[in-house]
Formats: sequence, C-alpha cells, structure tokens
Amino acid sequence: MDHFDSPAFTRAAAHLAELGVNSTSWTNIVVAAEALERGLTVRRSRTQPRMVIEHRGTVKTWAGGSTSHNADLAERIAAQKDVASRLLRNQRIGAPENSIFGPEETSRAWSWSEPFERTVIKPANGKQGREVHVGLETEEQFREAFRRVGSVTERVLVEEFRPGVEHRCLIVDGVLQAATLRRPGSVLGDGRSTVEQLVAAKNASRGRYHRKLPLDEQVDAHLARAQHTAETLCRRRANASSSTRSRTYGPVATPSMPLITSALRSAPQSRRRRARCRGCASAASM
Repeated sequence: MDHFDSPAFTRAAAHLAELGVNSTSWTNIVVAAEALERGLTVRRSRTQPRMVIEHRGTVKTWAGGSTSHNADLAERIAAQKDVASRLLRNQRIGAPENSIFGPEETSRAWSWSEPFERTVIKPANGKQGREVHVGLETEEQFREAFRRVGSVTERVLVEEFRPGVEHRCLIVDGVLQAATLRRPGSVLGDGRSTVEQLVAAKNASRGRYHRKLPLDEQVDAHLARAQHTAETLCRRRANASSSTRSRTYGPVATPSMPLITSALRSAPQSRRRRARCRGCASAASM
C-alpha cells in the first residue's frame, strides 16, 4: 500500500467528498489531512465549492492550490508570463526575457529571438506544460513550434532559453517552507524494451494521483530530434542522466506567487527578507 492510501489521507478525502468539495485533488487532500490532524475545522465555503479552514476566528480558503493568502492582483499577474517576467526583472529578480506574438507573426518573432542562442515557445496563458517547446536552435524548429502553439492560442510567448535545475518553492508569510525538485518525465533504457514499452511500464507504476507520461506528437518530435522513435530499443544505461526524455518542459510555467506578491509590495523590505525572496527566485526561475 502506498502513502496515498494512508488512513489520514483516506479520512480527509472522505471528509471532502461529504462536504461536496473536490476530493480527488491531491493538494486538497494533503491540506485537509494536515488541518484535521491539528484539530482545525474544515468545511465548505457558503458561496463556492471550495475548502474553508477555520481556527480561533481566523478563516482561510483553499482550492487546488489557490489560497486566500494570495492577493487577486498577484494571481492575475502570475497568469500572464510576460507581465510577471517584466515585474520580476524590474525588481532585479532573475527572469528570462520574453515577448508575446500573434499566430501570424512567425517571421517577426523569429527576428526578435535571433540574438538568443536557444529559445522557448509556449502558450502565454499556460497549459499545464502542454505545447511547451524548449531549446529551439534552428529556424525550422522555431517555425514548427510556433505553428503548433499558434494553433491552440492567440497569444504565443517566445522566450530566452535558460538551462538549469527547476524547483517549486512553497513560501508561507514570507518564509520558505519547502522546495520540490522538478524534472521532465523520463525513462531509462534496459536493453530489452522500446521507448513506448518503458513509458507504459512507468505509467503502470505511478500513483493514482500522478499524471501519466504522454506519448504524443510533441514527444514524437522531441524523439525525432535525437533520431529516435517510440519504437526505438533503448540500450541499457548505467547513468540515469542518459535517460531518454519522454517530454521536454521549459522553465517554471507560472512564476511563484509569493515572488509576485513580494515584488508588488510598496513598503521597504528588510534586508534579510529581500535576500530570502531573491534566493527563492533564482531557484524558481531556473
């Protein structure tokens, strides 16, 4: 039995279902379980199907990662990657340079991106990692990626590519509580199985709250750049870093909400807090 089936999480999921709140969201279950364990009241909002946590007169809402801790303006800015990038750069927080183009502006976008060694193309409003094309070097790669993204959105974001390690940081009231290492889905060759078989095996072993690794056109295109297909027999690799990536993702899809909130503050911050926020920004922007 995996940790997703622990009694605390099972009780929390049942409690949320009884309240009429989304009981399949992993973040909802974790937050509800921790709140109930601490003796806090977990109920449904009177106006919306979201979770409300109460304790000694303090009330906070939570819905799949969206919380009343975050200001409305911060949420609106975080949803617009170009605006968020400019805000962070103006605050001297590392963020890649980017610009928005329409689906018919391929040539103009290519000219704008030419100074960059490599580029990223993705929907400006975020699609949970869908249609994110990274590390584009040639004009042919650029135009094909731009065409694909332009077919699903009216606002195509072209961005400077910055390689590095990606972390998602959880900050509560200006204090870093946790950091999660994020990396693209991958499979490791065993010398006997194809890429497709390895992906199927990994998906079968993933917990029910984890999304399955896809095998779609975007993955096929990525494999083709490495002269592979889904039917390629993967040789046995001793080093996990040599694994065949099943999908490529760019830098953090949505800038960290606490970073946006921090950048919006007009009051001077203490030197210690400013340093902490910048440190989290470097981790999140890589």
